[in-house]
Amino acid sequence: MFKLISSEPLSEPLKKVLSIIKSEKKVNRKTIMKKLGLPRATATRHLSKLKEIGLIDFVGSSKIGYYTTPSKKKKEVQNE
Repeated sequence: MFKLISSEPLSEPLKKVLSIIKSEKKVNRKTIMKKLGLPRATATRHLSKLKEIGLIDFVGSSKIGYYTTPSKKKKEVQNE
């Protein structure tokens, strides 16, 4: 079960990353880097933060995996 770490609103860079993931459904780190012009470390940090607070999931292996928003079914399980 995921819980928000803080009640603070998301920063603008995190909102941008989340927006891309929501609009494209399956996104890898390289796509985020290209679309936002971010260095690898920054993209990784933003994705890790969003994953930590439960707004995105990582699916697959480290080489060919992707980020996506949590499925509706998974959200229902987390809320129980």
